[in-house]
Amino acid sequence: MTFKERLYIVNNIYVVYPRFKEILSAIDDCRHFSDLKDEPECLFLKGATGAGKTTLIKSYEKDYPRKETPEGTVVPILSVTIPSPATVKSVVSKLLWELGDPAYERALSAIRQFD
Repeated sequence: MTFKERLYIVNNIYVVYPRFKEILSAIDDCRHFSDLKDEPECLFLKGATGAGKTTLIKSYEKDYPRKETPEGTVVPILSVTIPSPATVKSVVSKLLWELGDPAYERALSAIRQFD
């Protein structure tokens, strides 16, 4: 096995420890209970740089992949990193981009009209 292959394997090993499972469960609870309410359940995920927030979210997303259907793309989990400083335009742009909207820039033009 080459060094590059070994490095890839090492970089993709995730230890699913009890706290990791607990947080994944809390995210799942928010997602499922939100279907039953008018207002969605929310969860604030905070941690120091390198604590594993992105790894946690990526792990959760893997269980709910995007699906192509005859009606369009189903995006069960939308995870977006909002650029800082955030503006209405930057947030909308990032959301539409992550959803895969090929015309996300046209939506930005519409927002500019209301500035």
